[in-house]
Amino acid sequence: MTEKELYFPTRILLSEGDVRAAEQLLIPIALQTPTGPYPARPWAELRGKCALLFDFGQELRGGVRIVCHWLVGAKTDAVPARLRFGESAAECCSEVGERGASNYHSPRDLPVLLSGMSSVRFGESGFRFARLDVELPEGASLNLLAVAAEGEILSLPVQYDYTGKDPLLADIYRTAKRTVDLCAAGDYVWDGIKRDRLVWIGDMHPEMLALTTLYGRVPSLESSILFMKDTTPPEAWMCNIVTYSAWWLTTLADYTEITGATDFAAPPASLCTGNGAAPSHDRNRVGGDRNGRQSVCGLADQGQRGRGRRCPRHFASCRQKGRRPVRFLGLPDTGFRSPDRAAGKKADHRPLLLAGGWAEVYGHGRAGRLGYRHYAR
Repeated sequence: MTEKELYFPTRILLSEGDVRAAEQLLIPIALQTPTGPYPARPWAELRGKCALLFDFGQELRGGVRIVCHWLVGAKTDAVPARLRFGESAAECCSEVGERGASNYHSPRDLPVLLSGMSSVRFGESGFRFARLDVELPEGASLNLLAVAAEGEILSLPVQYDYTGKDPLLADIYRTAKRTVDLCAAGDYVWDGIKRDRLVWIGDMHPEMLALTTLYGRVPSLESSILFMKDTTPPEAWMCNIVTYSAWWLTTLADYTEITGATDFAAPPASLCTGNGAAPSHDRNRVGGDRNGRQSVCGLADQGQRGRGRRCPRHFASCRQKGRRPVRFLGLPDTGFRSPDRAAGKKADHRPLLLAGGWAEVYGHGRAGRLGYRHYAR
C-alpha cells in the first residue's frame, strides 16, 4: 500500500558556527551507528553553537533521521537541539507565529535530544527543507554521521500514466501525482500533509477522481468515506458544513460508479428520502437566512456565473451532478428544473434528506449556483 522513501541532502544551504566537514553529510551511507571508527568517510563535527540547513530536493511526508557517533566532552548522555521543517528555506528559519509559521496539526518546530551512538527519526510533517540548531557545552563535540529524510508514499499498481511528449504536461502530471500520492499514503486521505492533516470530505471529490484514474480502488480513500459516515452524528452535517454531506454522497456515488465497489459503504440512515423523519438541525449554525436558505457554490462549482445574466450551461452541470447521487439513492430521476421567479415559473426541486435536515437541491440559473434549502424538523 505504501513504500518508504529515503533522501539524503542535495545541498547544505546554511552552515553557521563551528561545523567541520559538513559536506560529508551529502554522501549517502548506511543509517546505522558503527561500534568503532567509521571507515567509509570522515564525519561532520559540531562544536559550540552551530546551525545547518538542508535541502532534500523533494517534498515528502515523514521526518528526519539523525545518525550520531561520538558525543565527546559533555557531562550528559545527550545534548538539546532544535529541529525545524519547512516547505521553503525561509520557513525553516522562521519562528512560530511569524509569517504564518505554526505547529498546527503536527509540530514542525520542535526540541530534540541528540545522543551519542544513536540513530533516531524525529518529526512527522510535510517538508522539503530542515534546519538543525545545536548548542554544545564548552569543550564538547558531536560527531554527526548522517541527516536523512525518511518518508512514506502511496504505492499501488498504476492503471494510468501520462505518456505524451509535452514536457510541461509531463511535469504537471508528475507533480500532481506525487501530491495525491503523499496525501493518500496513510490510513486516510488528507487534505494536506503539513497543516491540514484531516479528512475534509467536501474537498475530496477531486482527489477521488485523481486516485481512481491512477489506481482504481484505493483503501485509504474508502477508509476516509467510512470514517466520515461513522463519526458524523445523524443530527449533524459532515465536517459541520451543509454542502459536505452532499459532497460525501456525491463522492461515494461517483466512486462506486467508477470502480464498481459496492462492498464497503452504504449511505447512513440520515442520508435518505421517503417516509423517515428528518433529524433536527439548527440552520443558524450553517449561516442560513430567516427562510432557511443557504445558497452556495456547492456540487457544481464550474461554468460561467455572474450577476444579472443567465448561466444555462452552469445550471445544466448543476442538474447533471445532482442527478447522480439521486440515482445512487434509488430515487426517481425527475425534477431539477431551474427556478425562475422573475418569469413566474414554478420551481420543481428535488428534496433530499441529508444529515442534519431536509435539503432541496436546485440550480439557480441567475446566479449560476447550486443552492440548498434546508429545514429543521
